[in-house]
Amino acid sequence: MQCRRVPLIFRLCDPTLGRMRTLEILTEGGVIDSEHSPAKPQPNFSVIVTCYNKEATIEAAIRSAHQQGGDVEIIVVDDKSGDASRTILAGLEVDKVILHETNKGALGAYLTGFRAATGRILVMLDGDDRLAPGILPALAKTGWLNETTCVRLGMTTADDNTELASVDTPLKCAGTFRPGRLFILCQSTGGTAYVFPKVLFDQADTGLAGWWPQITVQDHVLPGMIGLLAKRFIKLKTTGYYMAQAGDGMTLGAQTAVTHHDRLLSDYAILCAAEGPLRQGPVSRFMLRLALFKRMRKLARRYRFKTPISFKHVRPSNARHATIQDLAKIIK
Repeated sequence: MQCRRVPLIFRLCDPTLGRMRTLEILTEGGVIDSEHSPAKPQPNFSVIVTCYNKEATIEAAIRSAHQQGGDVEIIVVDDKSGDASRTILAGLEVDKVILHETNKGALGAYLTGFRAATGRILVMLDGDDRLAPGILPALAKTGWLNETTCVRLGMTTADDNTELASVDTPLKCAGTFRPGRLFILCQSTGGTAYVFPKVLFDQADTGLAGWWPQITVQDHVLPGMIGLLAKRFIKLKTTGYYMAQAGDGMTLGAQTAVTHHDRLLSDYAILCAAEGPLRQGPVSRFMLRLALFKRMRKLARRYRFKTPISFKHVRPSNARHATIQDLAKIIK
């Protein structure tokens, strides 16, 4: 049964906030009629916060989104948390909370949030990470943000108790990639900290007909797909994104095998998209094939995969090639 976004909206009056807010639930099944919230002016930014068992950190993540000024829409997608995250979310000031009835992984949670967003620019934020105070207003002042440009914020780790300093302007740029696909060919694109126009996401989502690879943790498939369409990708040197420190069992760094599995499928999905709906030139397609080939060789050695890996295994015509599927199964 396919999942549809159901506009079941509850008016919740939080006495600590003194105003009404919206809670939207994502369910499997039919559509339930609802009373919609009043229309608002389109915000410049939509910060999508994904949450899965983040009871200890979700409040700090949302607080960091509030520290970006008033031109921000905050959407939280809870991916069926089993802890107290949903209880905590009920008392926080956000524009929209969307609750998954089944766990869909971080990629699925981000896709839900992106599709529900109304802002011109989308911002990715994991529920255990934080945005630097004022990074989005500072970015808006640069004039870099438009319908064809993506930005990756400078990243570092920080303890949960660390007080984050406000961003100083002007922002420092570590590199610019034209066209945007050069970024995904030359850089490690895992993680979040991405800021990009909603119109590019909509183009990718439409071109892929809503199909995205079935992966567990969010890796580089989102910036990879969008990078295929971007005319420019800017990598900031200025730190604008603070990640949770390694050691927590739920952090990406603590899920090595799952990350390798998803990275492999992400690479392959990006290559197939470049050959198909998000059509790219022959040089880009060759470079993506080469990158996937190198990753397959590396992972095959690490996980002692016995089948020899050859360049023919990464041809898009072999979209269901058993070698790639078998390697993915062994890794996971």
